Amino acid sequence: MITTTAIIVAGGTGSRMNTELPKQFLLLKGLPVLMHSVLKLDDGQTEIIIVLHESLHGQWKKLCTQHNFTVKHQLANGGNTRSESVFNGLKTVTDKTSLVAVHDAARPLVSKKLISNLFEVAALKGNAVPVIDVKDSVRMVNANESKAIDRNLLKAVQTPQVFKTSELQTAFESCAQKNIPLNFSDEASLMEFCGHKIFITKGEESNIKITYPQDLVLSEALL
Repeated sequence: MITTTAIIVAGGTGSRMNTELPKQFLLLKGLPVLMHSVLKLDDGQTEIIIVLHESLHGQWKKLCTQHNFTVKHQLANGGNTRSESVFNGLKTVTDKTSLVAVHDAARPLVSKKLISNLFEVAALKGNAVPVIDVKDSVRMVNANESKAIDRNLLKAVQTPQVFKTSELQTAFESCAQKNIPLNFSDEASLMEFCGHKIFITKGEESNIKITYPQDLVLSEALL
């Protein structure tokens, strides 16, 4: 039986939310956003690792006490980039033979059904990355030109992204040893850079990422 791990990346400061409180701690239906994400990934067996900036550990522990939040988890220190944060989380994983789901704390609306499906696909193919169709018209713009791009060729990428823990950690270690900056936008980009084929699966329109104030309002409505 394959064991499962979840790394929830909550290292951001939420500067685009125009609030002093980090967005992962903002209340959504009475609970901090991060707690919603943890609850979605908690199945009683999955090892849960939350990556937070070291300065926020104490605040998170106070919130857990305040909300009587008892889901078992461990904390890891956030890095200077998302990739560094995930790498720090990976170093604390107990079972290196597990499948690991890397999830944005700011995606609290992900369904348990999608999470389960991603683990199933990854168990068969080695990894699983959720994507959805791009609905808007898109253009590529640079200093010299602006041109339309066929949106049917594009997909919007979500989390959680699931990989074999050992393969993902090896990819990070390989880049670190070669002094390649750990500033990949997501884990699929890193794995592809290291030569792995990425397997996509259908994500969820409701699995939005809370980035701006209006996203929190939309999340409240969807919940």
